[in-house]
Amino acid sequence: MKELTLALSKAKAEYPQIDCNRQANYGSYADLKNIMDGVQPILTKYGLDLVHEPDFCKETKIKWLKSTVAHVNGGERVCKIMLETQDNKAASFGSALSYAKRQATTALLGINPSKEPTDNDGAEELITLEQAKFVEQQLVGYADIRTRLLKAYNIQKIEHLDKALYKEVLDKVDVVKKAPKRQETQ
Repeated sequence: MKELTLALSKAKAEYPQIDCNRQANYGSYADLKNIMDGVQPILTKYGLDLVHEPDFCKETKIKWLKSTVAHVNGGERVCKIMLETQDNKAASFGSALSYAKRQATTALLGINPSKEPTDNDGAEELITLEQAKFVEQQLVGYADIRTRLLKAYNIQKIEHLDKALYKEVLDKVDVVKKAPKRQETQ
């Protein structure tokens, strides 16, 4: 087990950043191909293998995915995820299986896909931490404005704001803060 732990530790130190490359109703995610394209050469380098095996328990009628990361010199870690579907259709099973494989892979290998792109080929340059702190200071006491800004610019944190939008955001915050509060009519 010690060799497995050491190999996983070394592999994790070399993983590239895995970016989310798919969109779903609940947000963005990295698909299994994207994850494995990034880490498979590193896993091989350190003698690691990842295997996913669907399983079915006849007694309980529960479908499982058993995922195992193993080292060539012995030692393994196992993750079992119950496969839940709304119906018994093959497409539902396939979706549940794909989801479980992604979850097991990221859990066993210690991967946390990033929602932010790493390369700057056409990607925005972000504001500095000082600029982010200044915007946050302007929003103290205005949680509703902060929430609307994050949603409007499709970001999770103020520091993820595109540098080109910094002045625009400050101007909008200033205008909204100065605007009289609307009174609801009954």
